Amino acid sequence: MIHKTRLLCPENNKHSIHLGSCVFTYIAAIVLANQCLGQSFFLCLKVIGLLLLPLIPLCAGCSRLSIPAVFYLLGLSAGFFHAVNTQSHWVEDDLFGQVLTIKAKVQGLSSDLGDFQRFSASVLPGQEAFFKEQSLKQLRLSWYGGPELQPGDLWLLTVKLKPPLGNSSPGAFDMQAWAAREGIQATGYVVSGIWLEQGGFSLADWRDRLRQRIAIKVKSLLPGDSSGLLIALMTGDKSGVSADQWQRLNQTGTTHLMVISGLHIGLMAGLGFWLTLMLGRLGLLPLNLVPLPVVASVIALLMAFSYAILAGFTVPVQRALVMTGMALSGPLFGIRAKPSTLYLLALALVLTIDPLAITSAGFWYSFAAVAVLLYGFVGRLGMNEHWQRWGHPQWLVFLLLFPLLQFNGQGVSLLSPVINLIAIPLVAGLMVPVALFALLLSLFSLTLFQWLLVLLDRLMSYFLLGLGWLDQPVFKSLVVERHDVGMAGVVFALLAVFILLAPGAFAFFRLVPVLLLPWLLPKQKTPETGLAEIAVLDVGQGLSVLIRTHSHSLLYDTGDAVSPRYSMAERVVVPYLRQQNISALDRVVISHGDRDHAGGLVSLKPFVHVTSVWAGSGIPDYSGYIQPCEPGMIWEWDQVRFEFLAGSGLWAATNDRSCVLKVTANGQSLLLTGDIGGRVEKALLTSSLDLKSDYLLLPHHGSRYSGSLPFLNAVSPEVTLISAGYLNRFGHPSKDVLDRLQVLGTEVFNTATDGTLEFTLGLPVDVQSWRQQRSHYWQRPLR
Repeated sequence: MIHKTRLLCPENNKHSIHLGSCVFTYIAAIVLANQCLGQSFFLCLKVIGLLLLPLIPLCAGCSRLSIPAVFYLLGLSAGFFHAVNTQSHWVEDDLFGQVLTIKAKVQGLSSDLGDFQRFSASVLPGQEAFFKEQSLKQLRLSWYGGPELQPGDLWLLTVKLKPPLGNSSPGAFDMQAWAAREGIQATGYVVSGIWLEQGGFSLADWRDRLRQRIAIKVKSLLPGDSSGLLIALMTGDKSGVSADQWQRLNQTGTTHLMVISGLHIGLMAGLGFWLTLMLGRLGLLPLNLVPLPVVASVIALLMAFSYAILAGFTVPVQRALVMTGMALSGPLFGIRAKPSTLYLLALALVLTIDPLAITSAGFWYSFAAVAVLLYGFVGRLGMNEHWQRWGHPQWLVFLLLFPLLQFNGQGVSLLSPVINLIAIPLVAGLMVPVALFALLLSLFSLTLFQWLLVLLDRLMSYFLLGLGWLDQPVFKSLVVERHDVGMAGVVFALLAVFILLAPGAFAFFRLVPVLLLPWLLPKQKTPETGLAEIAVLDVGQGLSVLIRTHSHSLLYDTGDAVSPRYSMAERVVVPYLRQQNISALDRVVISHGDRDHAGGLVSLKPFVHVTSVWAGSGIPDYSGYIQPCEPGMIWEWDQVRFEFLAGSGLWAATNDRSCVLKVTANGQSLLLTGDIGGRVEKALLTSSLDLKSDYLLLPHHGSRYSGSLPFLNAVSPEVTLISAGYLNRFGHPSKDVLDRLQVLGTEVFNTATDGTLEFTLGLPVDVQSWRQQRSHYWQRPLR
């Protein structure tokens, strides 16, 4: 049995080192390595060399700092090794953009996104000769109109691949970090496929087929709205949860209940531990050889592990399992360590397995919640009432997660602690155990299984009804939108929380209002009068541009929407607006009705108030009022001039009816051209309009039939902006257009390679590339 958590220096025993401080040093080194290591290993070596310099005097002899220094070196080494290993799995660029035929195995469950499905596939070994001896193993593919895929099946797929880039934009999901964590080497789409044979002979394939059968059975018995939520609780498959349900969960702070994580795994372990103790005390367990706490810990871990396996054993579930195992290490192995030390050991183990866990918001939420619960409960007395023991943790977690959620661009409902007081016992404490018990009963009686499903459906319906009741203006007004206080404001808020929770810290309470000043008096960052902030958002093969003056905001196009559940407005535009604290748009201009420009409008409106919509043509699937953008229309916001040069009209092609908008601020101009072609360019050239602009958004994403040399000469831009998807199937921007731009001598930026582009109209030219500003080792350089 381990009774001590101190390390002794062998040369001088009077110097003892706490294990917790050593583990903390190890964790800090891993995090530091992840943040410092860039794409260039030569730069990495220089950075690590500088980080190691302070260790030289510390490691001389056996000082109290020598052992933490060793842990520091171990942490740096672990971070550097993971960076090397991550980049060693990259494949060469010559595989991307080509049509390849591969034999692959379907991994896990596919996600049905309406017109297409997305799935993971592992490339079968023995095909290296076809890939120029490159190690292509894990893919993430989309299949438009494909058949229903079965986990483990083998297919001969014709695919077109590209790097797993995602959208490089503030607030958007970091797909490159996710791909590195999951081992995904490439993404792409299926051109065609031939089914080879049924697979599914491994344990993982059997599990995924079981999860699929459970989902099919639940959907057949419960065709209502609650089936997707129940499937998420049973198997961790969230694809059946609708966008409206996710929105309600987010607004009420109950999203965590439908995502299998530490809460569910911990409750399952706690249930197993409690049931075992009850059976042991009733004399129903043989305890002659093994003590009851050990048996209870083993059963608790088995129940937690079984639920984790059923939930797909994803990375967040694995983290939760590690934390649960550490919590049970005391009775299981006889470890007598402080809870804080066990907490740090769990954190160190998670980061050793996956250093990129720090790129996941769920990682920070889960470990922060556990930290504040330990801080707020361990060693505290005077909470003997049931309402105190249950209500206090809700209050603690809310206080801590509030600034973290706000910093991550999420609104927080002030009612969420009260809502969770009811929702957690109902969903996690009652419905999850009943759902798993129903699955167990299905092996013996389908009648009992169906009866329990009906009961769960009724409970879930009441839960959804309650969330719907909260979806009223009076309750929506209690949702605090994001405050732009920066990292310093978050740190100050967390310090205030720990002061409020610290016993005997009354002398420091007067500091709390000071620490919360950035939240109580948030400073709105808006452009000065006469200037306009421009952001060309990285929405892939589409277009979306935000124009913000001192007191107004205009959105030009909304990006693509492949399906109602997969919209660039939700993935990129809305997160960016939240980052900028914009909850209302004075005007949305849709250049024309093509999906890659107008597709996100419908999914945008539930999140952002839109005052008016202007468009050059009709917008499919949109029933609201549309104001036509008439040439010659001029207005001014905060001394910034807006003018429509073209739009609507009688052109036969929808592209040629695009709204052409010129924005002028402090003598500088930006020309937004939509998808106009050569005919509209000639019409503009023959008009008396002033086309000269400092910034030009290249027409039609750089199509060879747009951006003629006479038009480019008339505009004469200092900077040319292109919005396109990386290795898109249209070949945008074309080589002909790029050659013309080179002749013109303009500086060219492309969202495909540069990510979201930001600059201020009215100041000296300075375009900021989001991808270049966020350079980490897991982000592969683009050609």
